[in-house]
Amino acid sequence: MTFRLLPLVLAFVPALAAAQEAPPTDPVAPVVRKATGPAKANAGRFVVEFLGSGLAGGLAAYGTYSASCGGDPCLGGLVGGSVVNIGLTPLAAWGIGRALGGEGDLGYTYVGGMMPFTATGPIAGENPGAALGVGMALMPLTSALMFELTSHMKALGPVDAVGVEPSADGAVLTMSGRF
Repeated sequence: MTFRLLPLVLAFVPALAAAQEAPPTDPVAPVVRKATGPAKANAGRFVVEFLGSGLAGGLAAYGTYSASCGGDPCLGGLVGGSVVNIGLTPLAAWGIGRALGGEGDLGYTYVGGMMPFTATGPIAGENPGAALGVGMALMPLTSALMFELTSHMKALGPVDAVGVEPSADGAVLTMSGRF
């Protein structure tokens, strides 16, 4: 029954008949966005942000600890030094990155700085000192990494939230977001 209807449909719809007889076309190449300008991710800038923010945060935390405790171990110095380190390290990564031409986001740089603390959460119950130490040690790395990621996203330019792209089979609906 289907084979009998096909010639009838093809007779009434010449465009459909032409489309069925046409050879397949090459698939359309995907649209590739390339980052340009000084804001795109830069490995050299990343290393400077990582080392500079780690040094700045570590020195400020040590100075706070030493000033609070007067050379003897104390809880107030530990808490004060940790707060200063958590507050200053992402800010230093952002400031160094901006000074070197990056356009990363300060808020997401702080989110990157907090990532190591969520990763060490499982061991925090058994050994809170180790969890805090690992989080503090990785904070400059993740802060600089998140700064570079957001800088690169800005260098790519605006992103269409919804788009339709042609393909060999018809069309592809694309949805994207930007952080």
